[in-house]
Amino acid sequence: MAQLEGDVCAANRESSFQHDLANQRRTRLSEVESQLERLQTGFKALQQREAESNAQTQADAYLTLFDGLASLLVQLPTVEHAVRNGADIQAQDVLALLAPLHRVMDDIGFRQVGAPGVEVSFDSKLHSCSRTCQEGQPVRVKFVGYQYGDQILRRAQVE
Repeated sequence: MAQLEGDVCAANRESSFQHDLANQRRTRLSEVESQLERLQTGFKALQQREAESNAQTQADAYLTLFDGLASLLVQLPTVEHAVRNGADIQAQDVLALLAPLHRVMDDIGFRQVGAPGVEVSFDSKLHSCSRTCQEGQPVRVKFVGYQYGDQILRRAQVE
């Protein structure tokens, strides 16, 4: 009988230990779940702030672009109206009107590839030829191209 009572006490202690261990694990799991929830909330807040920051940066870039082109944008419709109504507009005046566009393109980092009428050596990475052209062959630029950094956006058309 004493043996049985000892076994029951040991079983009760083991059961109590298992119960305490299970409670500790539930508590730790609850803590981890709470921490995960806080981290997820913080991550979502960071994503939101980043999206807002990106939107503001994009809006600032558009406003800067507009500021650079404002004189062209304000004057061009008037010039178009005058030309449609028979006004004699000097080519030099039109070129002066386009200067802000060239300035903004440079400021942004776009670079012109070639210049109209200029003879260059054909480079298939920079030029598009309307006929069969060999690398290094002399060609004349018909329409300019554009690049941004190392990326060619539009090859110059040559002939």
